[in-house]
Amino acid sequence: LHGTGGSGQSMLTPGFGGEIFGPGQPFDATKYFIILPDALGAGKSGKPSDGLKAEFPQYNYDDSVDAQYRLVTEGLGIKHLRAIIGNSMGGMHAWVWATRYPDMMDGVIPMASQPTAMSSRNWMMRRLMIETIKADPDYKGGNYTTQPKFAAIANAFYSTGTNGGDLAMQRQAPTREAADKIVEAR
Repeated sequence: LHGTGGSGQSMLTPGFGGEIFGPGQPFDATKYFIILPDALGAGKSGKPSDGLKAEFPQYNYDDSVDAQYRLVTEGLGIKHLRAIIGNSMGGMHAWVWATRYPDMMDGVIPMASQPTAMSSRNWMMRRLMIETIKADPDYKGGNYTTQPKFAAIANAFYSTGTNGGDLAMQRQAPTREAADKIVEAR
């Protein structure tokens, strides 16, 4: 299960999927059926920008996990899973799976998440993203006709603040010029 703003596709990178789903790895795709759903509001799943905008139903982690559960059980006809693996928001979904459907899987692997309410820097960053997007004149109270420009800025800010770590970022952008190139690309 993927993190915020990602998709199931993000779990197939060489650094993750290549290490866990590759031949001889713990969840070797030649031995296991791998399901990589897009969470509600992300990837190719339904989301406000698809048309409903401010009228899109409010949903939470429980709703997302219930949709995933229905996909697996009703859509795919699967009665039991080997494991639920999730990173960041997907890790939070994994925790919810463990409590809502404890007999559905043999194991749960929540990564980069804790079974607590969102708080601290994580909540502050998300709140700042939301407020930035809502402050965009093009947002129009959620009834925008084009993607608000501030959304791109908020996403770039969030990804810069939450990905890569300080030392890795220093190696990637040891000068202002290199750092500016990364900002412009994002």
